[in-house]
Amino acid sequence: MKTIQYNKKELIIGSIAEENSVIQEHMSLLASINLSEVETDEWFLRFNSQIKEMNNFLELTKDKKILFDIGSQFGLFSFSFLGNSLDKQVFAFDGGVNPFLTTTQIKLINKLTNFNTFNFLIGNKNEIIKCHSEELQSLAIPGNDTRLMFSIDMMVELFNTIPDTIKIDIEGCEYQALVGAYNTIIKHKPIIFIEIHPRFLNYYQNNIEEIAEFVKLINYDVYDLNKNKVVNYLDILKSEKTDSNRTVWMPNLD
Repeated sequence: MKTIQYNKKELIIGSIAEENSVIQEHMSLLASINLSEVETDEWFLRFNSQIKEMNNFLELTKDKKILFDIGSQFGLFSFSFLGNSLDKQVFAFDGGVNPFLTTTQIKLINKLTNFNTFNFLIGNKNEIIKCHSEELQSLAIPGNDTRLMFSIDMMVELFNTIPDTIKIDIEGCEYQALVGAYNTIIKHKPIIFIEIHPRFLNYYQNNIEEIAEFVKLINYDVYDLNKNKVVNYLDILKSEKTDSNRTVWMPNLD
């Protein structure tokens, strides 16, 4: 049986991943992001580094108890959050069938009672929508497939649980997920780890100006991967040359 390690937690990956080289390779690449990184570009280290993103995530969530992992895919953040803790709880949401089946099998094989998986999309609606599905993901853009979409606010109400940590990586649908989490964010002030995809926002008729305005609306501060406060977030998003920009959002408690 093949295993993979996340945050010192060794997990059996199961037959679905073992028999699918694409899934297995993807999981292995993600699990190894904390091993080495040769990029030294200042911008990359501030907003694109997966190693820094994960190191920040592990450090800042040591004492957190409940993670909503939005766009959980094969569980990198979910399993890293749990580590060997029995006190933490994860709610992992992904619209892709293969990610859902793979992580559900891992849950069952490894008897993870604190890891909960759900096969639907997260956004600003609570209804069935048309979507586009691929081998490793489903996107909330018009396509030939259908999925349930729920908002984070609805999930909080349905499961009667409050996340103190939210991670969002959903390929351009970030603004819609944030709008659907507004009440949760305002009332409970979770820390938010978010990957904005500036080039993909327009797929959902959204833009970076809306993202920057939302941060002001919820009274949060944005921090780069060097843990420095970002005072010109809109300019940063405008300057992003890649398809992703990683930051940490923290409630302004002043």
